[in-house]
Order: sequence, then structure tokens, then C-alpha cells
Amino acid sequence: VKKLKINNKYQAITIKEINEIFEKNKSLFLVTDKTNNFLKIKKDFKFDKKRILVEVFGKDNFNKAIKNKIINPILNYNTGDYNYIIRNNIKIVSASMSDILQDQDKFKKLIKKGVFIFAYSSNETKMINKNINKLFTQVYTDFWDLKLKKCIKKDKKFCTTY
Repeated sequence: VKKLKINNKYQAITIKEINEIFEKNKSLFLVTDKTNNFLKIKKDFKFDKKRILVEVFGKDNFNKAIKNKIINPILNYNTGDYNYIIRNNIKIVSASMSDILQDQDKFKKLIKKGVFIFAYSSNETKMINKNINKLFTQVYTDFWDLKLKKCIKKDKKFCTTY
């Protein structure tokens, strides 16, 4: 695995290396995507479990994450989940940008109630700046440069919201 290149550029890292990185950098958070193997997360990652945010799809899987003592599960929002989120005092959700734009009033209310909202995906500076802390509090992005605070993909069709 270590010899393989991702996009002919990036090298995969091992669980051991992830743990070393997170032990040296106490301000980092790990966000997982589409995993339901909660026991593996708890077993493999040796750093503070409060720094692991586990994106979970579906209410049943969210409940399993809670039962498996995942400290920061992120419920992926589906249309109709608003009342479930409020009723269960869920503090972290993820949602597609299209769902957020479709249900703006609900997302504004969630933010007022202190819910952290991870929006995916936007690589569009104007969209992010206009709506950060209004419709969402965090953004998943694919081609963002943190220092330049903009999309760095040369083909501008990738610097959009989808």
C-alpha cells in the first residue's frame, strides 16, 4: 500500500502514522467518512477520542455509534431529520449543500440552537463567505487552499458548489 500513489501524487499513510501525527499535533481533528466500523475506530486510533468525528449515515447507524461510545458522531442530514435532531439534542450534523440551500430556515434554526453543521461540497469562495455561520459552520471542500482561502483547481468548473 505504501508504494501506491493516489492520483499519481499522494502516498497513503498507515494507522500507526496517523496516530503519530495526531500525538504530535494536539489541535488536529480526524473526520471519518462513511464508516460503520465503530469498534475499529476505537481500537485503532490511540489519541484522544474527543478529536475523532465520525460521519454516520442513517438514524440506526447514529444510534449504534452512540451505543459504541463514539463521542462525536456526525449525523448525515436527510430531508425530514430536523425534528429528530432537535428531539435528540444532536450537536453535529453534515448535509449536502443542496439540502442546506433547500431547507435554509431549518439550518438557520439549527445554528441558533448551537448545532455544528458540516456542509459538503463547496469549492466556491463566494458561497462559503456568504453563508458561513449562517447556513453552516464548517465546509468539506475538495480543492481549497487554506493559506490563499480560495479554490486552487485550474479548471474553474471544479470551483463550484455541488
